[in-house]
Amino acid sequence: MTPGQASAGPVTLSHKQLRTAAQGSLTSPSPVMPSTKDLLNSLFIQSYGQSRGDRRTEAGTGITGAAAARRSRERRPPASAEDDEDDDDDEDPLEEFLRGLTLGAHVEDDDEETRSRAESTQQDRRRVPTRPVIPPLSETWEERVREAMGRPASQTIASTSTGQTITRRDLGTLLPPRFDQEGMMVADGRPSPWLNDEIINAYMQAVVDYGQKRAHELRAVIPSGKSSSPSSTPTVPPPSSQQAASASMPRYHYFNTYFYPKIRDQGPSSVDRWLKRAKLDPRRLLEMERIFIPVHQGAHWTLLVISPRFRTIEYFDSLNGRPASFVRAVKRWLAYCLKDDWNEDEWKVPLTKSPVQENGYDCGVFTITTARMITLGIDPMAYNQTDIPLQRRRIAAELINGGLHGEFDPREVHD
Repeated sequence: MTPGQASAGPVTLSHKQLRTAAQGSLTSPSPVMPSTKDLLNSLFIQSYGQSRGDRRTEAGTGITGAAAARRSRERRPPASAEDDEDDDDDEDPLEEFLRGLTLGAHVEDDDEETRSRAESTQQDRRRVPTRPVIPPLSETWEERVREAMGRPASQTIASTSTGQTITRRDLGTLLPPRFDQEGMMVADGRPSPWLNDEIINAYMQAVVDYGQKRAHELRAVIPSGKSSSPSSTPTVPPPSSQQAASASMPRYHYFNTYFYPKIRDQGPSSVDRWLKRAKLDPRRLLEMERIFIPVHQGAHWTLLVISPRFRTIEYFDSLNGRPASFVRAVKRWLAYCLKDDWNEDEWKVPLTKSPVQENGYDCGVFTITTARMITLGIDPMAYNQTDIPLQRRRIAAELINGGLHGEFDPREVHD
């Protein structure tokens, strides 16, 4: 295609060609040729599912981003996730997307010292089971999922412990008709397979319910104030008799998908009522094991994990995005809640590794699956893109089951 020539349809570039074009758009002193810029913008829209101005626009055909994902894996992280904190929060999303494509051309392999520093900052010891972390469904459950997907779109299929209902239409974002038998997306113009807020929130509730149940069981055998995981970080002292007499603080909690935009745009005080409804005493947050915050920004799902007992803030992104702005917003909220108990020097932002998505539509599945793995004490790198088609069906089955219990109790698989 020559400069100025109109494109008759979708154009496919190799990753090498794409990276060369992206480098030119970022480093060349002259403007990018309109045809190249339009092509790159089109790829951005396909990868992230929408234009920058429309949060819910559906993707056309999606992309196969295996090459881009491989380049993301090769990216060398900074010595600390906080080293990016001076970056400009307002970088244009397209420019940031293009910059990510060029990283593979400029970095070297991780050196041993960097990896050692990253590993030493991890306060939780997460394991990698020898058995598959996402086992196949039984034929009975495969049939139950198929039967559920054949019901009317508005019919309620499942509900959570808090009473949130899941319709067949919601499940359709997990198992849309545009997947072929190999789990690849079919470009037929039907609704896109991005998880909606209802599925994200419902599965996060199931994960938190399981974490809370396990924490309750562990409290029966581990004295209060001691951690079940090795850590050199200060932990909370045993609660006073007055605290023990009060209502027990949840050990696990998730905030729904509207929480992060609230604290980012309206400040920490804007969610005071949320804590009251959840029966979370802000002065006692340091007693909690995990606080999960799913983030939806730029048509992309990511996950913030606050571990108050370990004084860590982690950011998991299946496209290897930068955590700085998200971490800053969370720190402001923690400082507001904890008041005099907030000591920023105690808090670490460990380097985290996330399994990488190889397309433009599985980010939501990665987000909630990573939350599940962390709750189970499993390294999120124990699963990858090849597990996602099966995991979509397992999530549907677990929601229909009413949560992670019975046949879907993770201890049946991982312990």
